[in-house]
Order: sequence, then C-alpha cells, then structure tokens
Amino acid sequence: MDNRASSSNAEMQSNPFAALLANSCNEPMEVPKLSTQTDSHIDESGIDLPGQVIESEKESQDVTQMTFPSELSNSKLNQHKNDLAERIFLLTDNQHLNTSEEVKRDLPSFCVLLDNDESGPLHETVEQLIFNRLLLIDPEKSLVKRSEEHNETTEKEAKEDRPLVYLLQSFNRLMHEEKYIPPNLLSTISFYRQLIVRNISTAFISPELFMEIGKEKGMVHQQFYNMLVSNDCSDPTSPPRLCLYSVADYFSMNEPDLMEAAFAPLLEVLANDLGLDDLLDAGLHVHLAVLSTFAEHPGLAVVTLNHDAKIDGKLVMEGTQKKSFLDILFGKSCLVPDPQTKAYLFFEDVARMGPTEVENEEYHLQNKTDGFHSQLFSIIRQFLKHKSTRSKTLQWFGNTIAHHGYLAKMWSHEHVDVFMDVFGPDATQLNISSVLLRLCLPFCSEKTVVKGIEEGSSKSTPPKFLKINSSYIDVTGQPDAHAKGVHGVQLHKDTRLQSTEDNTPAPVTIADSYNFITECFFLTHRSIYLSVHGLIKKFYKLNRSLNRDEDVYRQIRASGQDPNGHAALVVKRFETGMRNYLSIKGVLTEPAFLKACIRLHGTTAQYLNHIAMSDNNDTLARVVLPLPEGETVPKGLYCIPEYVVENLTDMLLFIWRFDRSSAHLFNPFIHDILLVITIYMGNKSRMSNPHLRASLAEVLPIVMPLSEDDNSKSNKEEIFNAFPHSPFLTVATLQLFVDIEFTGDPNQFEQKFHYRQPLYQILKYLWQKKSCNDMIKKHVRLAISNIDEVSHPLFLQFTNLLLNDSIYLLDEAMGFLTQIKGLEREKAAGEWEELNQQEKMQKEGELRQLGMLAKYHNLLSNDTLDTLVYLTEAKEVKELFSHPSLADRVAAMLDDFLLKLVGPKMGALRVRDLSKYQFKPKVLVVDLCQIYVHLCVKDDFCHAISKDGRSYSNKLFPMACQVLRRIGNEELRQKMMEISERVKLFSSQEEEEEEMFMDAPDEFFDALMSTLMRDPVTLPTSKQVVDRSTISRHLMSDPTDPFNRSSLTMQDVIPNTELKNKITLWIEEKRKKKLDESDS
Repeated sequence: MDNRASSSNAEMQSNPFAALLANSCNEPMEVPKLSTQTDSHIDESGIDLPGQVIESEKESQDVTQMTFPSELSNSKLNQHKNDLAERIFLLTDNQHLNTSEEVKRDLPSFCVLLDNDESGPLHETVEQLIFNRLLLIDPEKSLVKRSEEHNETTEKEAKEDRPLVYLLQSFNRLMHEEKYIPPNLLSTISFYRQLIVRNISTAFISPELFMEIGKEKGMVHQQFYNMLVSNDCSDPTSPPRLCLYSVADYFSMNEPDLMEAAFAPLLEVLANDLGLDDLLDAGLHVHLAVLSTFAEHPGLAVVTLNHDAKIDGKLVMEGTQKKSFLDILFGKSCLVPDPQTKAYLFFEDVARMGPTEVENEEYHLQNKTDGFHSQLFSIIRQFLKHKSTRSKTLQWFGNTIAHHGYLAKMWSHEHVDVFMDVFGPDATQLNISSVLLRLCLPFCSEKTVVKGIEEGSSKSTPPKFLKINSSYIDVTGQPDAHAKGVHGVQLHKDTRLQSTEDNTPAPVTIADSYNFITECFFLTHRSIYLSVHGLIKKFYKLNRSLNRDEDVYRQIRASGQDPNGHAALVVKRFETGMRNYLSIKGVLTEPAFLKACIRLHGTTAQYLNHIAMSDNNDTLARVVLPLPEGETVPKGLYCIPEYVVENLTDMLLFIWRFDRSSAHLFNPFIHDILLVITIYMGNKSRMSNPHLRASLAEVLPIVMPLSEDDNSKSNKEEIFNAFPHSPFLTVATLQLFVDIEFTGDPNQFEQKFHYRQPLYQILKYLWQKKSCNDMIKKHVRLAISNIDEVSHPLFLQFTNLLLNDSIYLLDEAMGFLTQIKGLEREKAAGEWEELNQQEKMQKEGELRQLGMLAKYHNLLSNDTLDTLVYLTEAKEVKELFSHPSLADRVAAMLDDFLLKLVGPKMGALRVRDLSKYQFKPKVLVVDLCQIYVHLCVKDDFCHAISKDGRSYSNKLFPMACQVLRRIGNEELRQKMMEISERVKLFSSQEEEEEEMFMDAPDEFFDALMSTLMRDPVTLPTSKQVVDRSTISRHLMSDPTDPFNRSSLTMQDVIPNTELKNKITLWIEEKRKKKLDESDS
C-alpha cells in the first residue's frame, strides 16, 4: 500500500479532483455502522418509480464467491487486487488485458478499456483510471469482453455514461465484494471505497466538471437523487443510502464547511418533488423516505433543517419568511387542494356519491392521512434523536405554533367563508398535532388511575405525567426561555384556569430547566387547540350552513320559480361545502389520530385531578371531597391554560355528535373525566371561568349513563355506581346552575339557557340516586333554615333561578307560537300569493326562524317544569316552596301558566303542527297540576294561590279539570277538584279580609306592593317601609334596595316593631268587630 500511495501521489497532481479535495487522505475510511431495524410506524411497501435501479446481487454479479488461500505470493495478491478493481469499477487498461487462465474466472464479463501511460499494477493506477473513466463521453465504444460468461447487467453497467450513477453502481458492487473479502484485501477494498466517496464528494462540490458528460449532462445531484428514489433507501442496507452516509461522513470529517454547499442541490431536488406532491401521489411515500434517510444522519439532518426550500428554482416564501422542509411537509393535507391542479383530493364527485361510496372515500382519506402522519413522525423523531438538530426542530414547532396563534381567535372560525379554501393553516397545525401526539404516547396513560387517585399512590410507581411542570407556561414569555430548554413561544399570554386578583404573575417557582415531557404536553395541547378546536368550530358552522342551503333549495324547488338560476348556485355551493365537511370529519376521526387524542385527553384529566389537589409531583395526590374551606389553591392551577380543558370537551362533544361509534374509546377514562367535572365544574377556586365550567356540564351527559342509544350505557352505569363522589357532583351541578347566571354579557341572555340545558337531564338522573337525593334534600333544609342569611344558601339560589327560567321560557315559547299562528293564518288565507318571490322567501324565513325559537324555548320550558314536578314531591321542597318568601311567587307563576293553557286564549297557541315545535300542551297541563297537587298539601300554599289576583279565579281549576277529563287523567282531575274547593275557602277568606281591611291607615300598606303588611321592616337607606316577605322575595333576584338601588341584604333591614304592633292590634280589633257583628 505504501508503494501504491507514493506512485499515485504524482498522478493526483494531474487529477483536478485532487485539487478540490486537498485534505483527503488515503487512509482506510471507517464504514458507517447503521442500524438494520425498520421503523414499525412506517409503511415499508416499495413503490416503483422511473429511474435507474441497482440490481439485486443475484442479477448484478457475474462472479462466483471466491475462496482465497490464506497465504498468497505478492504477484498473486496483486493480481487479486487488480481483479477486485476490475469487478468493482468495470474498467481495465491495456497492460492487463492478458491474464493467465488461473485467474481469468475472477473477472467480470465486461469492462471499459482505458489507456494508461503509467506503468504498474492496475490497483495502483486505478485512481487515475477512474478519473479518466468518469470523463468518457461514450464508454460503450471502449467496452471489452473479459470472460466467457455473458452477463447483461454487467454489460449495461459497464456502458453507463452518467458519472454519479456509475459511481453508485461501483459502490454497490463493492458492497457485494465486501461480504467475501479475505483479511489481506481489507485495506484494498477500503481504499476503493475511499475513491468512490471522494469522487462523489468532488462531483457534489464541482458538478461543472461533468457538464458535457453522459446523457444527463451536468445533473450529478439529480443522478444521485434518482438512485436514492429508485432504490428503497429506507432499507438500512440500501447501497445508495450507505453511500450517501459515507459521503456525508467524509465531508463531516474533512470538509465540514463545504457540507451545506455539497448537499444543497440534492436537497433542492427533493424539496421540489415534495413541494409538488400531494397525499395521493405515489411518489410522496418515496420522497418522504429519502427525507427520512437524510434526517437519520446527524450531519445531513443539520444540513436539511438549515436548507431553504425551493420549488422550480424559486425560494418558497410566506410573506418575508423563507420556508423550510418542515414548512413544506407539514402543509400537506387532504384539506388542501392539489398544488398543481387545485383539484380536491377527496370527495371530488361528492354529488354522485352514495353512502357506501362516501364511506369508502373516507376510509381512503384516513388511510392516506395515517400513512403520511406516520412518515412525518418518523422523520421528526430522527431529527429529535440528534443533539445537533433537536433544539432547532422543537424551535420550529414552537415558532410555527406561535405564528398560527390567530387560529385561536374567534374570528378565524366564525367570520370566514367555510365554503372556500381556508384550511391551509389548520392543516399544518393538524399535522403538527398528529406528530406531537405520537411523541406524547410514551407518557400517556392507557386507562384510569382510579386506584391511585382515590387511595394515594405512595406505594406504586408514579405515572410519567407527574413529570409535567406547569410553570413552563410562564417561562415561554421570558428572554432566557431557550436556555431553560423551553421552545414554546408566548404561551404565557393565554388565559389560565385561575388568575390572581391583581393579574400579577402566577405564584409559582420557575425551574432551571424543563424536560421533554413538559414541553411536549403543552405544545401538543396548544397545537390541538389551534387545529382541532378551530376545525370543529368550522365543521359546526358548515353543518349549519349546509342545513340552511338545503332548506333554501327546497323552497326554490317548491315555489316552481327560479328565473335567475339560484338553485344551480345553491347546489354548487352545497357540493363545495360537503367536500369540506366530509374532509374535516375524515381527518378528525382518523382512527390512529383519534386514539392518540383520547389517550392524551384521558391523561390530561388525570393530571388535572392531581394538580387540583396538590403541587407535589412526587406522588399521585389523593382526591378529598368536599374541598376544605379556606384552603390554599394549588399554584399549578395559575399556570394551566384553559384550552387544556377545552380540548377535552371539544373532542368529547364532537365524537358524541358525529362519530358515536368511536365514543367507546373514552371508556377507559370515564372515571377520570367524571372526577374532573366533579372537582372543577362547581368550584370557582379551581376554575374561575363559568363559561368553561359550563362546557364541562355539556360533556357530563356523555360520560353518564343517560342516553338510551348509548352502547356503553351498562358500562357507564357500573362506573357511575362505583363513583364515590356522586353526591359532590350533585352539589357541583347545582352550583354551576347558579354560577351560569353571572356569565359575562347580560345581553347574551339565551346563552344562559344553552348552558343550563344539559343540567336538567343530569339533575333528574342524580335525583334518582339515593346518595345524590339525600345531598339535595340536605341543601333544601339548609335553605329553609338560612333563608334570610346575607349569602343565600345554594338551593335557594337554585330555586330562584329555576323559577325565573320557567317563567321566561314558557312566556317566550307562547309568544313565538302566537306569532307562528298569525303567519299560518295569513298563508292559509292566501295573503302570501299576492307577494313577489323575494317577499315570499322573507315570510318563509321569518316562519322558519320563529319555529326554531319556539322549538328551543318549548324544549327548555318542558325541562324546567319537569324538574319542578319531581322536586316538589319531596316534603323538604314543599316546605321551602310554601315559605312566605317563595309561596306567592310560585303560586302566581303556576296560575299564569295554567290560565294560558286552559283559559279562553288557548286558541292563539294552536299552531298547525304542535309536535314540530315541541309544544306539548297536554303534558304541560298535567305537569302543572302535579305541582299543584304536591304543594297544596300545605295550607300556606293554598292561601298563596287565593291571593293571586292576577291569574287566579274560582273558574281556573274547573277549566283545568275539563282538560284533564279530555286527556283521560281522572285520578289527577279528582285531586284538582279537591284543591279547587280548598282554595275557594281561602279565597273567600281573602276577599273578606280585603273588604275588612280596606280602611286601613296608609302607613299599614307595603310601599312596594300596596298590600297590608304583617311584618313591616324599614329599608336602611331609602327609609321605605315594606313587608318582610316582600323584600325577602325581591332580594332573591336583586341584592339592592328597590327604591334607590343601593346594596341591601336581609341582615340590613330594620324591624319596625312599633308599626308591627300597631298593625297587629288594628287587625285584631277589626276581626273582633266583625265577629261581634256576625253574632248580632
């Protein structure tokens, strides 16, 4: 080897390759040791693409495995070296054409004959010969036969005129020879490897040397790239892959400053292909495999991440920012049209698809999406494995998530046209979410941690999610965040579960550094909020819009008039919307993505339960309910963003509404979710935002056994029966019902009813559970005994709001029905026929809008009355409702409703189709009568009815009995007749007293109600005198003095004992006088 090195040094002086690689040496290079394990996350199926494919060993080698003697003479050893050079490089010179028969069988079938002015063995002059071979314009003209055997593959490769293809084929033949090489030829084959690698390296740096060589003139990088693409470079033993790594290692060790320049053209070709690919392109899988190959090598990974992507030779820009490989990759999605044709990738012909075709197309979409996400994950995982690219990869995630922060704004999904292509940023974030979710799985739970959470887990291994450090959020806004290992950007600006009163920084301890689990957890949740949350909002908007378009289309068709072709426009818009609708649904319900989401959300629930109890992350905290009064709120809650909870509720609601068959995936975490709701829904100290707590109420029916069509109902029933905190869940439900009253804008009145809607169903179920029923009755008793306290007891507040809602909802529903009746009368009378097309459509729209409002209010009013029916069965509730502070109000409400339903004005509510608007007058009458029956066991309540001068008369209950007779409810009719007679007695007494007390002094009358007082009190600021029952009833809904609006509580009112005594004495005298007159 020393002689060979000295003789070739002179030759290198005439080789321009040598000048370009001044630091090269002839020492054997170490072959990269690469793992042969495949990634189970990546589809390993091969895809044939046009290009040169390296033949398999069986096809490409025309030499049998040689057996070398252990000892060889120098001449025979040199001959073996020469033959090895010929077999690898398929070249020879005129000095070695004649060989003995003894070694002739070791030669390839064809070689290129080259002139060689230098004397010496072939293996010593091969470097110059390779140089000459690479510069040959037409190698076929110099082809010579070297053995009797004819091998077409060898002939084809010997004639190869593309320099890089020839070198890669030589590398492939070298790898074959390495398997059988004896120890005494190892240094020689190592030298040959160096020659290949150095020549490829030189070609990468100086491609202009080959501008006129071969049929692909000057395209040396393209030639190498084609070989990567045409051969399965995901195979760790792939020759182009190993050659690529050898070249990369060469630059890393010898010319690190030239590495980016050497590989930039190769990456540019790859970026161009990837930029033009979509999910349906057969080449995408292969191009991603090439990128994964780059990502697996530390040096190439750095170059790849630093590369500014180009497509068709132009930098890819977003505004003033250059895009990288990651930007191109993560922008691909079925939600984005093909970059070249602008056609939709899926559901293109949606108008002609039946249910089966739609289902098949969804499966196809999900299969492609999952395969793409799997390869993305593999590539990112490779980048994260290298210390040199780990931080930059995470920084890209952090910056991109921050860049798309506007997706969290309401306008980004509420004020956009969801029928247009507006899903590019959503798609990018969804891809990021998918990759980050897969990175989260190692620390995510697979099922509930009920045992640990209930009993403490000091004796068990703490779950990995306890490594999450919530103070990470605060650090994302600090200048030294990167130094602490924090790559999230500006996450500290988002609203937290708790906030300090003066909005000062959270009272948490900032760590010196943050682990990957923490970063992965918060970046994933933020990305999910930007992608899944926004897409679900857009999906809901699409769903509403499509329903409206369908109604409009039917109206146009029904009218028989369409002079402007509106129907065709509606159909076109509908088709576009359906493509977006089905594509969004497909990506959000893709099984692998969905399962990963659910595992993260289940784990998040477990983490939220822990952090609600303790800041100690050494062991899983034990849940103790009720929460101690006055206890210190765990500091971690001041860091957790609200979207961590929103992500959970978003996914639960979406799956329940639109992919019910997948809802069972949440079953392993139902206990954890129930616990989150129990702790946070009714507790301001754990979650201050009532809107967010209301969203927990929305998902509660999903995890409870409430739905009859729920396939998991029996499983949920078993879990709920074993749930030890159901009484406290009951209290949380009552508390939320009350807290919803104070949710923000008072003009958004309807929102409160929307929030309360699921609570009625929940409370009815809980009422049937003994432990929950006992808890409610306990709070009723507290309400009775503390009815005049400054802070009204919980159940008293609940009752007051329930009555408010009942009155408002039924009044509104009846008002809408009256308007609908009027419109129906107009239409039936033919008045609409005189209108033009636009006016008719306006009338139809008005009728449709009123119908939706009537239906909504009827549904809710049915719920409120049903709640009053079962609650008033309890003796404790009867006592509360008969209390002077409530009885008059409840009685007046019931009388008003009953009169509207059975009185002479009922005809105004008789719309054509009662069921269409969920108006059930018979049910309402029965419910009202049931409430009367329950409450009228109390004389005080009967008396309160008799005092209602607005709606009650002696005819009211007889009219109700007539309706009950028509309904066929004889038992209830009999009870109402008895109540009617009892109330008549009280009514007679009331009339007598009114007549008796008509001449009472003015000071005896209530300043607010103008009724005779029994227990007068003076209001401290306005100095007005009212009855205690009057002000008590007023303060239940308004904590101010009704005369001057100053703050007021029952503890502030001043008993007017002197006046009370005067009134009492006066009443006694009047009654005595009346009695005396009666006796006489």
